[in-house]
Amino acid sequence: MEVILIAPSQQHLFAAELDQAFALRHKVFNHQMGWGLPHRNGRESDVYDGHAWHLMAFDMPGRLAGYWRLTPSTHRNLTAEVFGDLFESGAAPSDPYVWELSRYAIDGDQFAGRTQTMKKLMLAMGCGLMEFAILHGITELLSVQDDHIARHTSTLLGDPEWVSETRDYGATNATCYAYAPSLERLYALRVRYNLGTPVLSQYHLTMPTLQRAAAA
Repeated sequence: MEVILIAPSQQHLFAAELDQAFALRHKVFNHQMGWGLPHRNGRESDVYDGHAWHLMAFDMPGRLAGYWRLTPSTHRNLTAEVFGDLFESGAAPSDPYVWELSRYAIDGDQFAGRTQTMKKLMLAMGCGLMEFAILHGITELLSVQDDHIARHTSTLLGDPEWVSETRDYGATNATCYAYAPSLERLYALRVRYNLGTPVLSQYHLTMPTLQRAAAA
């Protein structure tokens, strides 16, 4: 199992992985959830992908099984441009320490009869997300979700610090949740995952590094 984060400047190096991600998004959000998002050649992507970070989890080498998109709130993002009315001010925040989470997707078909393996992959994604947030000083993660996705997210990120009103958008409902990344939450996930080392191996992280970043 491997978890990686692709930065905007690295996207040209991971074209095949991103293609898998866009195919998974189309499968989950259009075929399974019926959202009717724009797509092309079985791929769902949008104008926010080019400046986003893409978290990917692979159950087997070369086979994508889980995905999450992270976007700084200071850049164009889905929450600000589509769901701004969920905020009392009528606009989503724009702050370098507030990031958006979107397009959470798990390929459940890969885990038939392997529920525990799927849970471990989800927990690994949560660990990777927390590591990245702590390392970059992110204090708040905003995510607009329906009820189904919110249950998954709370399992990984804990109870939200703030929850907006729920509104209907077409065939689904949407609520904005604000989560606070913390070293304590990362420790809790690591215990559940029985993980001895940081997930994001590409950053060559150590727990002392994350502890210093959290204290900064």
